[in-house]
Amino acid sequence: MAIVLFRFYKDFDVVNERLRILRYFDPDLPIFGLYGGPIDEFGIAKKSLENNFENLWCFPENREPSWKWFHTDIMQKEWFRDFGYQVNFDFLISYEYDLLTLSPLRQLLPNINDTTIAVSALENLDEIKNTWNWTSRSPHKEKFEKFSEYMKTTFGTEIQKTVCLGPGPVLPKKFMAAFSNTEDIDLVHEEISYPAYAEALGFNSMNNNLHPGFHAPPEEESLFSCEKNATVTLESINNELKKPKGRRAFHPVKYLVTLEDLGIPKSSSQ
Repeated sequence: MAIVLFRFYKDFDVVNERLRILRYFDPDLPIFGLYGGPIDEFGIAKKSLENNFENLWCFPENREPSWKWFHTDIMQKEWFRDFGYQVNFDFLISYEYDLLTLSPLRQLLPNINDTTIAVSALENLDEIKNTWNWTSRSPHKEKFEKFSEYMKTTFGTEIQKTVCLGPGPVLPKKFMAAFSNTEDIDLVHEEISYPAYAEALGFNSMNNNLHPGFHAPPEEESLFSCEKNATVTLESINNELKKPKGRRAFHPVKYLVTLEDLGIPKSSSQ
């Protein structure tokens, strides 16, 4: 059984419609909310959206928005420790509010077993280490080196073999349980930490096929990207929907998109 852990921090009208689209394609998929915005605005979030989730949980620490964006993995660990451990699920699909999927998730994401995590754009670290922002430029380079030393000291592992990009990790409950028992180390982004901890804790990693990859051509990256200030236009999305085998996952889409904007009537069922 899979669940969605839907992370958001603002733009509640966008979130509401994104949830409506998710439920159009996956009406039976339980969706849990992880609010990462200002704690003093959680009441507004609850009033606006609580009925749209199985449960809506607020990250309890007053951290800067940049810290929360950088450390989604730590927020998800805390969700699991405080609440998620008691939820009945086999796999957790981590879903950010600016991800837009227009097909049932079971068709977009691979089948995995409970010893495998699926992440976007899985890549050998050796291929990109000297050019990737998180591992080649200060201050991230020094933090990555410190993280690698911590992992070696703590788990006896050498430098990790793989890294990844972007949203949509699929994480077995078995992994979440093991991961949540580790110390919180806020040195690196989840694009580094998830593959690193998978290796250290004895899990395999595979590609979830959402992101076109580190070396994607511009036309593909224009539809799914993790670059700063990127956006996917509504025109591009609708052009893909007209293609029988066009792309059905887009990122980032931070603006309001409705079923009607996509030519999908409210009364339709999948």
